[in-house]
Amino acid sequence: LCPSHPLAPHITLILKTGSTELFPKLPIHLLTTFLCPSFLSPATPPLIFSDLAQTIAPGMRVRDALASVSERVKNSNGDFELYHRLQALRRQGQNLEGVGRGGEGWALDKWKFLPMMEETLRLSTGNSPLSSSSSLSSSSSSSSSASSETEPEKKWFVFIEADTHLSWHNLLLWLSQLDPTKELYLGCEVMIGTTEFAHGGSGYILSRPALETLVRTKRAKEDEWLSRTAADCCGDEILAEVLLEGGVKLQRSFPMIQGERPVTLGYERANWCRAVVSWHHMEAGEVEGAWGFEKTLLERREREEGEKPILFKNYFEHFVLPYLREEDVRVDWDCGAEDYVLEGEGEEAKVDATACAKACVEREDCFMWRWREGGCGLGTKISLGRTVGEEERGRGVVSGWVMERVEEFVRVESCGEEDAWVLG
Repeated sequence: LCPSHPLAPHITLILKTGSTELFPKLPIHLLTTFLCPSFLSPATPPLIFSDLAQTIAPGMRVRDALASVSERVKNSNGDFELYHRLQALRRQGQNLEGVGRGGEGWALDKWKFLPMMEETLRLSTGNSPLSSSSSLSSSSSSSSSASSETEPEKKWFVFIEADTHLSWHNLLLWLSQLDPTKELYLGCEVMIGTTEFAHGGSGYILSRPALETLVRTKRAKEDEWLSRTAADCCGDEILAEVLLEGGVKLQRSFPMIQGERPVTLGYERANWCRAVVSWHHMEAGEVEGAWGFEKTLLERREREEGEKPILFKNYFEHFVLPYLREEDVRVDWDCGAEDYVLEGEGEEAKVDATACAKACVEREDCFMWRWREGGCGLGTKISLGRTVGEEERGRGVVSGWVMERVEEFVRVESCGEEDAWVLG
């Protein structure tokens, strides 16, 4: 699972999190996600940024992403109330569990993005023209030094969050096809207003030139970006705006960089043969499951197949198809079928689950259906889904799949190697 790929030492992995979710979510990454970059580039282990400096294991340091933000900003903006409370609780030796789990954490999180970029660049090498800055706090400046002279220069910076799963195998195969000397900003595209940006939780990637441009552009208008961060909702949006001002546009990388989980994604022809680089909203057990699946798959493949990517197809066949075969109708279950919603006056399909299932069978492009009181949803993609929330449990929400069509789809959809990658 950790191939000795020539590109591996040139990648820095960065994980952004919050101190209140650190221990529930981070340990699994130490056992999975971090193993390859730590093994292949031991002089520069993955960077972890949070809202509180901590040491969680020998050689595994959590950095305060907000350390370089001025005291003026911290003391004048209400978003930092949680930050001050966390620092006080730490000084008092108190437990941080459960602190700031609501909107406070979200409001504070957006402030981490730009300082994290500057500190990442500073730590990546000692000889970059942008590697030192008076805007960094003294505590940051005295932190661990940049890479040693013998450590290869970092060409790629891969940013994830604590609920992201990263396929290291596919990441290496993908980035080896791209030019790291270009200003590249890769991610799962989303929109707020007129700004297109890479969704942070899905993971995003910057080439070194793009990161340097970002930091240079940020420094040129420091106060303006602080004001815009205060006014806007999301740090990943601000990040894209800084890059865009510097002339760097997002290179759309969906569906490879993914905002769903393996069980909630709608599988279809458009993503079936694509390579999986990341998943989002993953619980610790799901991260471990994805890691174990990829490890087993790669070990099982013959030596000559080692360079082949892991596809969405492979994930479907392991994480979805066996469970559909086991149970093709589920009560208190939401498969997410909503491509067509039948709920109008006199609509027969909304009467009950049987009528909803019949409507799906009668529509040739329908793979799955979901009935809840008052409406029937039909799906043209295939998803396993999840149990309904507490508010709907026991209220008769039913999901089902037309297994003949599912099995036929799996049988006829073949993949060529040229289908795997989104290369811009």
